[in-house]
Amino acid sequence: MILTAAGIINSTGVSPVLAEDSATVLTVTPISATVEKKYFGGRTELSAPLWTGSVPTSVSYQKVQPANQFRNYRSLAVVRFTIQSLVPFSEASNASTALNVKFELWTLQGEKVAEHWLSGTDWNPLGGPTVVRWSEVDVWDVAGSYNLIIKTHKILDTDGLISLYQDGIQTLPFVIRAGDASPKSISCVKGKLKKVFNRKSCPSGWKPVR
Repeated sequence: MILTAAGIINSTGVSPVLAEDSATVLTVTPISATVEKKYFGGRTELSAPLWTGSVPTSVSYQKVQPANQFRNYRSLAVVRFTIQSLVPFSEASNASTALNVKFELWTLQGEKVAEHWLSGTDWNPLGGPTVVRWSEVDVWDVAGSYNLIIKTHKILDTDGLISLYQDGIQTLPFVIRAGDASPKSISCVKGKLKKVFNRKSCPSGWKPVR
């Protein structure tokens, strides 16, 4: 079985329809992504910003969708956020000058547990903001502290076999918090009357349905 960033493809190559939960972004950090320019003689300098955005640094997740047919998986959820390329789409999407970004989630013990790749052709072709849609299986429900490593990869030239490029790396602390496990609604009874309330507990005079 093959896992993909957008969902699950079974061994027949057919992607079943799977409901996907959304993780809640709690905090973000503004980013201005650069790459390091290296010169002969050892001199280095940073480029002008290539893209900007508010990148999540903490999220929470509570499973909403019922268990799907793949019983071995606890969750299928997505984190969404928006970034803005400062490079024209014609340049960012060209194989010879592409602007690529990779997001990696690492445990504090040094294990990479998730990654998402934004290639040059994934940028908004109209030049506006681009929504990053980072889907993972059994990741966003594991509460704890992590490191988010952001790798910006700018190709300067390529002949199809060998590419000249510049890289930039930024690391941010990242936290996954346990979602609110309390119910969003509750079934209550009062005498022979039964009613569902959009609250965590029954009103005065009502009792939860057992």
